[in-house]
Amino acid sequence: MPLPVHADQNCSRIVSNVERLACFDQSAGTPAHRVAAQWSAPEQDSPTVRRVLAYETGRNPDDLTFRLTREDEGLTISAPAIASAAPHPYLVISCLQNISRLQLIAAHPVDASRLKVRLQGERGATAATPWQVTENGQVLDAGRGLPGIEQIRQLIGARRIQVHSENPTVGGLVFDAQGLDPLIGEVRKACRW
Repeated sequence: MPLPVHADQNCSRIVSNVERLACFDQSAGTPAHRVAAQWSAPEQDSPTVRRVLAYETGRNPDDLTFRLTREDEGLTISAPAIASAAPHPYLVISCLQNISRLQLIAAHPVDASRLKVRLQGERGATAATPWQVTENGQVLDAGRGLPGIEQIRQLIGARRIQVHSENPTVGGLVFDAQGLDPLIGEVRKACRW
């Protein structure tokens, strides 16, 4: 059996939690590592991303405004972020199966289970709230039903929506919200709020 790296060091005397844990990890030969998120088969498939990308095919590259798509299970409003390169991130507002949803689709998977996100428009902003990272790590969900509705209401009257988050994948994204109000009205009618 090899001698522990810190055999001569008493790890329990180290004050810093992080350094103490690193000492014990090295002593035991178990270096710290992160376990990648394990997504279920349906989440790997990412139905939300597939659905939105299917709606977005045929969009003129110069058109960055929100557009509405109707389907059997409800309706979806989506727009790509301004000044984003493909694959684009999207802001999505929907009423699917009579449930309102507010989601961000990141261009690349986010390595977190939750992110604090705040949306800012000219008239106000949503509170910074934890959004759940779902599916393959690309879908950030503000909450379904009332939590989503409360945040969607804060976007009414905005001409631009900016995303604030410490995560660089989504923090700083900006969306063109001109013409969004009547589309939110359609979501309100469909989901009856």
